[in-house]
Amino acid sequence: MNESRISAKGIVIVFSLCAVSDFVWSYIRNPSIPLGLGSVLFGLFGTAFYVLVFSLGSRKDKSNGGDSTR
Repeated sequence: MNESRISAKGIVIVFSLCAVSDFVWSYIRNPSIPLGLGSVLFGLFGTAFYVLVFSLGSRKDKSNGGDSTR
């Protein structure tokens, strides 16, 4: 059975890309470094939530066994 797992390197890449995009987007809307850093901080919590939701969703699909017949 081949299980696909999210690697630590993949998680770091996702969090880094989200942090950079949060900072850039916040800095474009309101050019302030403190507000940009606050956006990064709160954005990382949002990213962690989405990673958790998607990882739980993929586990639920796999535990279903892929049996599509009812």
